[in-house]
Amino acid sequence: MKKKLLFITALLTVFFNSYSQSPESFNYQAVIRDAGGNIIAAQAVGLQFSIYQTSASGTLIYQETFTVNTNDFGLVNVQIGMGMVQNGIFANIDWGSGPYFLETAIDVSGGSSYSVMGTSELLSVPYALYAKNAGDSFWSVNGTDNGIAYTSGIVGIGTNTTNAFEKFEVRMDESDPQATNIRISNFDDTTQTRMVITNDALNSIVFGINSSTSPFGGNEAFLWYFNNFDFKIGVGGLERMRFKNDGKIGIGTSAPGSQLQVKGGDVYLEDIGTGVIIKSPDGSCWRITVDDSGNLSTASITCPIGS
Repeated sequence: MKKKLLFITALLTVFFNSYSQSPESFNYQAVIRDAGGNIIAAQAVGLQFSIYQTSASGTLIYQETFTVNTNDFGLVNVQIGMGMVQNGIFANIDWGSGPYFLETAIDVSGGSSYSVMGTSELLSVPYALYAKNAGDSFWSVNGTDNGIAYTSGIVGIGTNTTNAFEKFEVRMDESDPQATNIRISNFDDTTQTRMVITNDALNSIVFGINSSTSPFGGNEAFLWYFNNFDFKIGVGGLERMRFKNDGKIGIGTSAPGSQLQVKGGDVYLEDIGTGVIIKSPDGSCWRITVDDSGNLSTASITCPIGS
């Protein structure tokens, strides 16, 4: 009686032991039936799998065979990539250069006189294996905490056109004004959520926010430069403000000689009644203001909190 193969399921699952270990394979399951639809149970069958590139009749990339026994339900279960190799090397398949097509052939007598039962395009499995191979090339396990490290090249999220001098870029086209590119969170209520930038001399700048009951000050945002060097702010490619390592602040100057020094512009107090507050030697505070005639006047005031 002429026999045929009827697939009721084709389960393709990628098997990896770790980031860099072999073997690479994917699981294939099928139920074998005869021409009348009857299950062929507990019988040896021969299987041949061929992988073609570009189309179902394209270049033969890989071929292997199996001799397996069906179970009581006619089920066979093999790992493609682990059979008797007839052509090619499974591990050398470049899954990124698809599409690829899987041809299935069978000899229900358990021999090698195979009859082709059909060809279908491989979709998810090649992509998974391609990601695995990419991981072998670039990503590696970092330490003992099962983290991963990327040691070369550029990482782009939402883009594949990052500049060569930008090692990491996150891009999105989102019109929502509340959209967020990157969120850093720490939901412990006694600590900080922070980002640290460090140079080759281990000098670091830290910015973040304290948790609600942090001993450093609840819910306070901060920007710290922990090393004994100046901190400067620039706009338009030019330095506009400098914080000296001794606490002096310069606006328009990189070498302030007083606690606050402004160069190249005015200091403008717009609100009427405001002025400059100065503390006298006896601890009293005086506000200096100007009247409509340009005359300066002083008025005793309560010293501001924190003075």
